[in-house]
Amino acid sequence: MLSREQKLIQIAVAICITLGFLVFIAIYLPQKLDTKAPSPAKPQPDPAASVDHQQTTMEDNPLLAAIVEHPIEESTVQQTMFKPSKVKDPAEQPAGPLREIGKSLQSLAWLNPDKSLRPAVDFWKSVYSEYDGNHVVMHDSLHLDIVYTVLDLSPILKDATLSDRARIIAKEEAVDGVRDRIKHTLFRLAQGEKALTPDEQRIRELFLRVPTRKNEFLAAMDRVRGQTGQKDKFIAGIERSQLSLGSIERIFEQQGLPKELTRLIFVESMFNPKAHSAVGAYGIWQIMKGTAKNYGLRVDKHVDERGDLIASSIAAAKLLKHNYQELGSWPLAINAYNAGRGRLKHAVAQLGTKDIATIMRNYQHPAYGFASRNFFAEFLAAYEVAAEAPKLFSMALPKK
Repeated sequence: MLSREQKLIQIAVAICITLGFLVFIAIYLPQKLDTKAPSPAKPQPDPAASVDHQQTTMEDNPLLAAIVEHPIEESTVQQTMFKPSKVKDPAEQPAGPLREIGKSLQSLAWLNPDKSLRPAVDFWKSVYSEYDGNHVVMHDSLHLDIVYTVLDLSPILKDATLSDRARIIAKEEAVDGVRDRIKHTLFRLAQGEKALTPDEQRIRELFLRVPTRKNEFLAAMDRVRGQTGQKDKFIAGIERSQLSLGSIERIFEQQGLPKELTRLIFVESMFNPKAHSAVGAYGIWQIMKGTAKNYGLRVDKHVDERGDLIASSIAAAKLLKHNYQELGSWPLAINAYNAGRGRLKHAVAQLGTKDIATIMRNYQHPAYGFASRNFFAEFLAAYEVAAEAPKLFSMALPKK
């Protein structure tokens, strides 16, 4: 029989062994096990909205005779097509982990537009680089290569005898008068009139460039649109970009994104940090409040970081990256910046394609209007105009 002292010794030894085992579990094993908590799901942001392009619409007025109208001849419409690159487009590649995004970003083939996009890109290039705020381009809102005429409204806009309100009214009446004349011509063409004036014949020939359907001229009556030129705004945007574009490009590269995406700012705000939209978007990236909060920006009664060039650029980069992860191509990701990621997902599901040109041409939704439909083409135009700025404006974007 064990003595009382021997029993106590055995109990003490057992306790020491148990404690040692517990220490081993608590300290040694965690160093050998690579445990990682799952990443939290990313919040779905509200779609960032863009400032819609003002449709400046203007009947007979005593000042109408002073307006200089420039018909667009056949030879002035740019028809040069870019040859599609042989590089595989990211749109054909599935969205994968972040480390895979870097590989797909090596291809910038998406900046080389398909020939079906070239008419729209060329239209917006002319808006950005040829016509300033004194001009209104009268065009077909579906077929952007159908440009009826360009109005020079400087006699009205520079008339010092007019009040601001009178100037606006005179401008609207002038554009409305030209629009009515174009619609009257289209109606005559729809009726099959044979005795045409030279200008009516010119307009008829414009429609030979596009695939037309029966009663196309009647349908086109509802598509006559006026677009104000933005050359002066683009030049001002380049001047403002001198202080911040290099820093913003570095932010995008640090996020693993193409720096070429930064040219989206020209479409959104022309680098105006105080830019507002009618729907509440603000800053150079035109970010909505809900989107701002989802991507780490402070927006309250004291601070609105959407006006901070650096903070808002980080948020925009994250949003664009998120769009790319969800949609799998940069054209779709860029279009989603305006129309919303959910809208583009719906378009892809409905049409069964990720081809941006097909979506722009065929996707029908009340919320996918003129601004959303043209957003990617505007981006491509802004990218090209910015690259050609030394030739077009004798000025260049800043270098890093």
